[in-house]
Order: sequence, then structure tokens, then C-alpha cells
Amino acid sequence: MKEKAKYADYTIAKIKYSQESRLGIGYILQCAKGDTFGIVYGYRDHGRSYYREKTWLYFFKKPKSLFLDQFTEVSYIKSSSGFNKSEEFQVTNILPLTHYKIIDSSNKSVLGKEKKRNDGIYHFDLEWNLMNEGIPYMYLWDFSIHVYYPIIDKSTKTIFYQDYSVYTRNKRANIISCFIGMYDLCLYSTEPKFEYVSSKLEAIKKYIEKFDLIADTRKFVAGESGYFQSRPGRDDHFNTTKYWRSSSNDSYTRSLVNLHEENDYYVCCGRGIGDEDYDMVDSEETKKMRLELKNKYDKNAHYLFLLNEFFTELKEQRKQYLLYADDIKSFVEKGDGNLFQQRYNEDEYPRLIQEYNK
Repeated sequence: MKEKAKYADYTIAKIKYSQESRLGIGYILQCAKGDTFGIVYGYRDHGRSYYREKTWLYFFKKPKSLFLDQFTEVSYIKSSSGFNKSEEFQVTNILPLTHYKIIDSSNKSVLGKEKKRNDGIYHFDLEWNLMNEGIPYMYLWDFSIHVYYPIIDKSTKTIFYQDYSVYTRNKRANIISCFIGMYDLCLYSTEPKFEYVSSKLEAIKKYIEKFDLIADTRKFVAGESGYFQSRPGRDDHFNTTKYWRSSSNDSYTRSLVNLHEENDYYVCCGRGIGDEDYDMVDSEETKKMRLELKNKYDKNAHYLFLLNEFFTELKEQRKQYLLYADDIKSFVEKGDGNLFQQRYNEDEYPRLIQEYNK
């Protein structure tokens, strides 16, 4: 029997904006053991690439046992009227971004079915299940990232999901996009462990031993295709392509022959005789390419090629991870770095926040 969702009998709603509160993203400036307060450095891009504003310092109340490192990336809930300088800059619901579930829209195999749900909006099964459990999550699209944090109101049995969204093609444009970059490359957050490298080398060895060269050569095909292109107001074209292609996923065998295309066209006025679209295999060129592949193939070279490819990828991915790790801390305003070098006590932090937020 399937277990009932934690908040299955709650009403679920997504809200992008609220008059009372708003979801923000920032860094932990201080969250030390023994303190009853913490300080957040609020990132100035509040979820919209076209809406820029100054950074703010906020404080939050916490148990003395809670500790978070400086520069921990967090989300928080703040009052929408918190930009009024006369009011206290207190935030709540501090949550490290690492606590969010990540949903990648490109990974169709885990999304499940998409259908209209009780909130009147279409959701995939995965997202809807998370919402019914009151779980915070991030939704990744091609050029946008949406952060959803649940506000659970037990008195009305309602879950409101606050939304923080960023729209960018630049993978290192803001805290959220850098965080996702690090998430994607989390395997490379440290130097690879011996067990991981050993298992990969063993997998490559077994792959080479079982590799079927004859079957792989059948994936290499040469041929020619052509199609008519209507160009209203201009001369029509009949485009031709000679190609040497392969559906093989083996990077070594693909490197042994010259896979390429040669494109050409001739001008025409409408379709003429013989201008039918076509795609045909060139048996002689295909045979020639496959023979070249067989003659060049060497099992030892194959093994070394894949080894080099593996270690090169390790190095490059580790490099990319470290770039994200550096960039994610780069969104502190010029001159504010010294704030992170201080330790503030109960008497100092209210004055610090009021002075900074003037």
C-alpha cells in the first residue's frame, strides 16, 4: 500500500509575489555556535535580471547550537516592507541551498506524467510529490532556474510556495547559477578517490575486451543526400550533401577516419526533372571507410585513447568545479569583503545592520 503524502490533505498554491513576504538569496555572514543571532548578506539580484538593487544585511534569531560556515549560500524569507529603512531587517526560514531538491527538466525519465493538479496548474509527478511533502526544490530549465520554498500554514492547512527565479544563459551569472554548476559537478568537488578511478579503469578494460570491431564498423556510412529549398522572392536552391557519418559512440574509432560533410547547391526555378529529395548510401565510399577503420584499429591504442580521455575529463571537470566554487563567492559588493573578516557580538550587530542599510 502506497504511503500517504505528509501534507496530502493540504491545499497547495504557488505564489510568485506576496505583499507580506518574499524569498531572498544570500550568504551567511555570521552564524556561530553560542550566538542567539545570525547575519545574512542579502544578494542584490532579487531573482530578476532586469531588477537590480543594493545589497542588504539581515539578521535572524537562532538556537545557540546552530552553526553555518561563512559564505554558506542560503535562502531566507523577508518582509516585503523590509526595504523601509525605519524597520528592522529581520529574516526567517534560513535554509542552505544544499537542502533543496533539484529537478532537471531535461531528465524526462524521472519527471513522471504531467497533468493538471488540484492547484489548477500542470505539474509533473515528481514536482507534485515534492509539493505534497512540503519539500523545498529548484526547477531547472534551459535558461532559467526557479527556487521554490514552502510556507506551511497548519492553521489553514495550506502550503504556499514562494518563488525566486533567475533568467540567464550565463552559467556563472549569479549565486544560483553557480550553485547549480557546482551541483552538476559535485563528483569533482575533491580529488577523485582511488576506488572511483580504479573502477573506471576496470570498466574501460572490460569494454575493450568485449569490443566488437565488426559491429562498430557497420555504424560508419558514406552517402549523399539532396533536398529542394523554396526561397520566395529569390532563386530556389537544390542543396546536396556528401557525407561520411557514424552513429558509433566510441570516440576512438570515430577518430580513425575523417568524418565530415561536403555541402553544395545549384540554383533552380521550382522543382525540375530529377529534383526529387533523396538520401542514398554510397556503397564504394562506405566500404572504403570501413576498411580504413579496420586497418587502423589497434586494441592497445584503443585502451590508451580512452584512458587519456578519462583523465583529461577528470582534470577539466575538476577545473570547472573550482571555477564555480570561486565565482559563487564573487557576488559580494566591492568593499564589503571586510565584513566577512569580523566577528560580531550581541551589542554590535544591530548597529552594523542599521549603518549598512542606510
